[in-house]
Amino acid sequence: MSSDQIEWIDDSQKAVSVGFIEYFKLIEDTKQNRKTGHNLLEIIFISVCAYICGANSWDGVFEFAKTRESWLRKYIPLENGIPSRVTYWRTFTTLNPNSFQNKFREWANSLIGSTKHIAIDGKVLRGVYDPDNQKSSLILVSAWATDRGILLGQVKTDVKSNEITAIPNLLDVIHVKDCLISIDAIGCQVAIASKISDLGGDYLFSLKGNQGTLKNDVEHFFQDMIAMNWEGFDYQYIESVEKGHGRIDSRKVYLVKADTEMKVKWAKINSLVLVISSRKIKDKESIEYRYYVSSSDMKVDELSAAIRRHWSIENGFHWSIDVGFREDRQVAQIGNLSENLAVLRRIAFNYLNQIDRSDCQLSIENKRLKAAMSTDFLEQVLAMKHESK
Repeated sequence: MSSDQIEWIDDSQKAVSVGFIEYFKLIEDTKQNRKTGHNLLEIIFISVCAYICGANSWDGVFEFAKTRESWLRKYIPLENGIPSRVTYWRTFTTLNPNSFQNKFREWANSLIGSTKHIAIDGKVLRGVYDPDNQKSSLILVSAWATDRGILLGQVKTDVKSNEITAIPNLLDVIHVKDCLISIDAIGCQVAIASKISDLGGDYLFSLKGNQGTLKNDVEHFFQDMIAMNWEGFDYQYIESVEKGHGRIDSRKVYLVKADTEMKVKWAKINSLVLVISSRKIKDKESIEYRYYVSSSDMKVDELSAAIRRHWSIENGFHWSIDVGFREDRQVAQIGNLSENLAVLRRIAFNYLNQIDRSDCQLSIENKRLKAAMSTDFLEQVLAMKHESK
């Protein structure tokens, strides 16, 4: 039975979102995959469910399938029984990672309908190694919908390259139009700014010393404004103070319009932003100055919120997938398997992260535990609605 011929047992009982079936059934079987008597979509479905429920290895996937065989048969035929451990390994070793990645991106984008802010950042998979030098050799550059808490897609690079080469490729496969695209300093490149603008989006870049004199120019400009106590300058300003746990955090954000000289080089550049963050704990105080450029016409409060939301890709995704899935401890050799396992973890992560936080105040790790203990909760996780754009 081919992937697109799989018969879901009973539509009235079907827990899996329609979008998952629509997209992942279109992954092409390789010749190696067709040697098994098991359907490719069945193998992917079992693996996704197992990873949602806490599996981090093929032994874990196999044990999940054995334990939940009667539940699985509610949704998939399993005409040839439960696949063996080696079948899962062989399938994901031979599965075309580009095809798997593409279907993941299409599925993820179908889930959210639309988003207004996408944060882009890279993550080194520390458990993936090159057998020739035994060093980490895979970096995934990811796109994160900050307002929806969902991973939209990723592209790979390796440690011999850097994120700059991967970011344009990622922009080509996500929906950029009418979105604010925020990237840390490594992505602050004239070509990337132009590409985002050409695709109909706006950019928000943090500044460091990697773009000629740009950071120094912006820094000196704001220093002059501060020295003159902001008199004679047209600017916007917002301030916030947070107190708790024996410390005081204050944040001042200033926005001014970019000058004509910058507009010649940087596509549609509109705003320069200064963020002054200070933290006081007892008698000790630290102050940090950060600088940003943006093509957006957002006001200072909106850009300030976007700057803070950008870091949700670190806290909401990178940290969560490390803690919840122990990603950096999962050892795999560079190749199809390491890339496909990363996609598998991200499918499970997206499912788990979309559970309504008002109904489920659990960490990703504890959601996995709850799904393993309760098929009702597992079905709730799997029932994410498919939304059309």
